Amino acid sequence: MKGKFTLQILEKLAQTAVGASELFEAFLEAGYGASMSRFTHTQRQIEARHAKKKMEYEEYVRLQRRYHNILAWLKHDGLVGEEKRKGGKFFRLTKKGLLKLRGLREREKNVLPQINYSAQSNSTSTIVAFDIPERERRKREWLRFALAHIGFHMIQKSIWIGKVKVQKEFIDDLKKLKIIECVEIFEITKSGSLRHIV
Repeated sequence: MKGKFTLQILEKLAQTAVGASELFEAFLEAGYGASMSRFTHTQRQIEARHAKKKMEYEEYVRLQRRYHNILAWLKHDGLVGEEKRKGGKFFRLTKKGLLKLRGLREREKNVLPQINYSAQSNSTSTIVAFDIPERERRKREWLRFALAHIGFHMIQKSIWIGKVKVQKEFIDDLKKLKIIECVEIFEITKSGSLRHIV
């Protein structure tokens, strides 16, 4: 048995350099006296596991470094304060940090969705009519750009038509923007009548 295991180790080392811990791990998992193919298979599984762990560890280190850099920047800008207590370090928002947070929240509320819908043709025509208040002018302009991007054509500023499928993502964005109640979407059926899509 000793000679067989010695042969396995030497053959494995002849192929590639192997760490002592990995070699021992393969010996334990494959079992004493296992065939060379089983030993090699076990070794490959262990190498794959170690490679995955290494990648996970490197990702962890990268995220940790990024976290510390962001925290250092927040402290440097006076947005976060640090306190040392019995349990260790504690962080808190400063007055400046609270103001920054409010500003970021407000800006996030005003961010318009990206217009990246794919244009999908339809055999029937669809009409989109809208009446968005003047105070929501940015959203109204966004809607016009989105309709043009999808493949609709303007009949009037607030009435658009096209042989285009209206996608769920587009409807979801209208809901997020809270303008869905200002928009009417109709499909012209074969019989010539209008049918609500939403």
